[in-house]
Formats: sequence, C-alpha cells, structure tokens
Amino acid sequence: MYCQVYFAATTHEFGLRAFDLVVVGGGISGVFTSYFALLRGMNVALVELGHLGSGSSGRSAGIHTEQLILPIDIELSRRSREIYQEVAPLGFFRTGFLSVEPSWMSSYSAQILKGAGTRFRVLSYDELRSYIEWALVRDDEVGILTPDDGVVNVPHVLETMRRRLLGLGAVIFENSTISYLSLGDGRITLTNGSCEETLSFSNLVLAAGAWNRSISERWLDYRPPVAIYACQLMLMKTSVELGATPVYFEDSHIYIRGVGKSFVLVGNGRVVRLDDPSKCPARPEPEYLLEMSEKLAQRLRHPEGYFPSGGWTGVCSSSADGMPIVGRLPGLENVYIVDALDGYGIMRAPALAQDLAAYVADGKASEALKTFDPSRFGGVCSEPDKIIELHSMP
Repeated sequence: MYCQVYFAATTHEFGLRAFDLVVVGGGISGVFTSYFALLRGMNVALVELGHLGSGSSGRSAGIHTEQLILPIDIELSRRSREIYQEVAPLGFFRTGFLSVEPSWMSSYSAQILKGAGTRFRVLSYDELRSYIEWALVRDDEVGILTPDDGVVNVPHVLETMRRRLLGLGAVIFENSTISYLSLGDGRITLTNGSCEETLSFSNLVLAAGAWNRSISERWLDYRPPVAIYACQLMLMKTSVELGATPVYFEDSHIYIRGVGKSFVLVGNGRVVRLDDPSKCPARPEPEYLLEMSEKLAQRLRHPEGYFPSGGWTGVCSSSADGMPIVGRLPGLENVYIVDALDGYGIMRAPALAQDLAAYVADGKASEALKTFDPSRFGGVCSEPDKIIELHSMP
C-alpha cells in the first residue's frame, strides 16, 4: 500500500500497476500534460517530489499576457489563457496588462500585437496618467493596454486540476522521490518515507522544470542544455490602491502587480544563476531588494507609502536560444521533456502540454513542438553561457 497517493482505476501487469504514461513534475506543465493525455484515453500516473504546485509554478507572480515578442509565444499565451478559462475559469482573472513605454516604441509594439491578432489599445499620455494615477509618467510615454490579459491564481488552478485528474482516473503520487528508473524494462520505483511502489510505463514525460536535469542525468544519461537560475520577487506593503491591472515599465523593466488592498509584487527579471536548484535561496538578495526599491521610487507619486516586506524566489531554466525545449529526447523512443520555459511557464505550459500529449499519443508534432524540439541543439549538452530573455517588449 503506497503512502500519500490519490488514485482511481488503474490497470495491472505482473502485479505492477501499469501506465501508458508517467509524468514527473506536478507543476502547470505536468498537470496539464497529464490532463490532456487522459482526455486522449491514456492511463496516467503523475509524480511530484512535494505537493502539486510546490515548485516554481506555485511561486509565480501569476501575470498572464500576450505582450510578448515572438509570434509563437503570443499564440501559446492566447491558447493557454483559453485553456484556463475553459477548465479552471475561477482561476483566471481578466485584469488587462499595461506596458508603459516611449511613444516612439508604441508603433513597433502595436505592429507586433496587430500581426498576432491581439486586442490592444494605445493610451495617450493623458489617458495613461489617468489610468495609473499612482505612478509618475514621463512626457514622452504612452501605454499599451491588452484588455484580455489577466492574472492566474495558480493554487486554485492546480486544486481544480487535481479534481479533474482524479475524476478522469489519474493516479497522483505526491511527496515521492525516484529511487529506480529503467527504460529497458519500463519501470520506475517511487519512495515516500518507508513506503515504496514500482510502476511500469510505456511513455515517460519529464516536466519537473529545473529538476529535469538531475533526473535525466542520473537515470537517462542525458543532460538538458539549460542554465538554471533563481528568479526573484519583492513584496511591498502599501495603503495605496493600484487597481487590478499589472503594469510594466519599459525603461527599468520593472513590473508591478497589486495583491489585495495592502500589498504589491515587484519584479524585473534579475536572476541568480544556480548550479543546483536545491540551492536556490529562499529570499531575494538584499542588493535586489535595494535595486527594486530605488527603481520603483522613481516611478511612484508617493514612494513614502510603500514599505519592503520581503519576497521570495522561484527556480527556472533557460536554453541557449531562449526558447523552450519540448519533445522527444534524442535517441530515446518513449521519453519526452518539457524544459526551459524561462519563467513564462504559466503562459506557455498549458498549450504546450496539449501539443505534447497529442504528440505522445499519435506521434504528430505541432509547429510549436517542431520549433522547440530538443534535437535542434545537435546533441550539445553543455550549459549555455548566458540566460536569454526574449519576451518583454524591447
């Protein structure tokens, strides 16, 4: 009898529970890959080291926008939003997203969004000042507002998806470590304290984010060509009402999002490179908090009304070209990976999970999966020298 396991019906093979697909990683990528595989009639086990959402998915700022650079990313973001709205509608809040940028840049931004079919509105200087009364707006700045964007309540989404997975017959193993994995006999052994269970599988998906590397190196002799880093968020206490719309300031690359009536989240993509995701600092660096406070103060009408109140970090991974790594691992017929989502997992993952589940089921890769295929690196497994961030408006 396995401990800490939620399950419905499964099949059996030689006394082992047998699965068409085992998914490792209980964040947004793993949960939605499991969900779409179940919809295709596959028998699925989902394995998570902690509890669902205990990794980076649960530490996200929750911002979901189509104000991205690459058309493929904009399409993934739109599809992911539609998936949230369909399967976990109470987990997506339509707030819009606002970028504050120089007026000369707005034509370029508008061209990208128009070409992608994204609804948007350009706010004049006066309209922008009225929209964000709490902020200082410069004479040469305008706003780009995408009204269909919003905020994802990740914990709510994952709890909703837990119920959906169980209702479709998935088995969920939480607080579980892998003590044995063999592709030769299609076996994986999971350990939880003194409890242990071995499963058989036909297909395996690694969707554990930055933890994919240690799993694949140990058990599959494969090293994903990714850099691992900690993304940092600052929390500030305030009595100022910011409104629901997250705001991005192009000049400093700072984004700010109100959380309730008393707090705001602040970030700018500054990262801490890591050799091991388990060594991620629990809190942002003091230098980061100081930098954010100083940059934010330049944008606030009343900076004296904001007080740093800590923050947190999340572990992410990035590829050499800044794009995700999704698809079948080179040379391995039945092993797939979702990696290098680069801190944009909540915008990319549901749509990529839908494509990956289809690929596992019928072998047909979507255009996105063809673009993000792991084989594009030509067998290079070295860690990229730089962390590339392609997605904020330039």
